[in-house]
Amino acid sequence: MTLRKLANGWSAMLVGIVANVAPWLAPLPTAWLVYDRTMLHLGWPQWVAIVAGVTLELLGVGILATALELYNYNGSKRKSDPTAPLWLALVLVALYFVTALMLTIALDIAPVLALVAPALFPVLSVASFALLALRADHERRLSEIEQGKAEARAKREQKKRERERADQPPSNPHPFACSICGARFDSQAALNGHQNKHRTKEGA
Repeated sequence: MTLRKLANGWSAMLVGIVANVAPWLAPLPTAWLVYDRTMLHLGWPQWVAIVAGVTLELLGVGILATALELYNYNGSKRKSDPTAPLWLALVLVALYFVTALMLTIALDIAPVLALVAPALFPVLSVASFALLALRADHERRLSEIEQGKAEARAKREQKKRERERADQPPSNPHPFACSICGARFDSQAALNGHQNKHRTKEGA
């Protein structure tokens, strides 16, 4: 392996690490801003402000991840598969951004908004339950699709076996043949009885 290939490999690995870590660090500044502004403008206790900041950003991560998941699903699904309600996820995304801006920049620009800012948190509670319902609905949708695929595979396998059986020559229903006259019978006992008749006739 040349030095250039080794350097490219390390570079790709570092970029991959950064790309995986950065999205989890990005919400931290916003969480701190919400924590700071809710204490400054709303006069909330420190522990409540911490809960508000962490909750908002965790909810934001969940909402954005769900929206991307539904977007990718709708873009790659089969025509027969049901469409995911991406519009609802986008409504939750917009609600998250409005709340984040309200609790950070807007309170600094217009402190009077502190009178209505607390009303956003009951709305966020509704949004969190909507997110849970949205994800549960999507999991059910994916499960039904997988079940449908499994049933379709089972039907294809059954039809394949039926075709294979139809292509096979039918088995001889009378496998026991008489060596004297060529008559065929379905059991050895029947053949023996028939041959005994031949011997009786020959003896007569």
